[in-house]
Amino acid sequence: MVALVVSAPALARPAPGLAWGRPVRIDPDTGATRPYGLTSVSCPSISFCAAVDYAGNVVTTHDPRGGRRAWRLAHLSTGFLTGVSCASASLCVAVNTAGQMLTSRRPTGGAGQWTSTQLADAPGLSAVSCPSASLCVAVGNSGTAVVTRHPTGGASAWTAIGVPTSVPADCGKYGPGTDCSANLTAVSCTFVSLCVAVDSEGDVISSRDVVDRSAWRAVQIDRSTGLTGVSCPTAAFCAVVDGGGNVLTSRVPTGHAWRRASINNGGFGNA
Repeated sequence: MVALVVSAPALARPAPGLAWGRPVRIDPDTGATRPYGLTSVSCPSISFCAAVDYAGNVVTTHDPRGGRRAWRLAHLSTGFLTGVSCASASLCVAVNTAGQMLTSRRPTGGAGQWTSTQLADAPGLSAVSCPSASLCVAVGNSGTAVVTRHPTGGASAWTAIGVPTSVPADCGKYGPGTDCSANLTAVSCTFVSLCVAVDSEGDVISSRDVVDRSAWRAVQIDRSTGLTGVSCPTAAFCAVVDGGGNVLTSRVPTGHAWRRASINNGGFGNA
């Protein structure tokens, strides 16, 4: 069963840690007979969350702890939805494997409140980060990042940037120049001050000026396996996870100083 588990700190007195509630099935298109699992969730506040799945659905709520009936499902896309980021309850952006951006100023209003935009230079989008209504960065296959200052402005508002990555072992295997940039798997931005992406070759790719390709820098921090998730709550701290159950943290995300710890004995991780 695929379910979303939400948590909030106790209001009556300080709690030593998060108290997780029981799993709640919020998406009927998930489970053993319909294996279209939830792939991404974004909660810009304690009163709004949005999640997406491989069946092309978005599930939204203004009461994340309200149980199954508090969540509303809408079908948005025929492509697998792989990422969602909400700057607030009045702006969400989702991405899919077909290179589409799906945006909404009213995410809980049903499918009719979402607009789909096809991007020509954005193959296989895997994740998106929108720290504000005036900046979104999405990442995908072949070292591609797409950036906008106006997320609802249509295809012309998005700019594709090829960011640097390590060269994969399969570079040129299927023809000259093919598969020579790693696939970007996740991204986290702290407004314009910092964006950090990770890739399938163990690179952290960061920039303090996301619209300038030359400002992106790649540092390989994990040679053992690909990086699968990243979260940067501030410009002075990032955590990334890999497919081997490790977390790596840094107070200087643009540099080489990362601390590694095994937290899951070899399982797949997500930040």
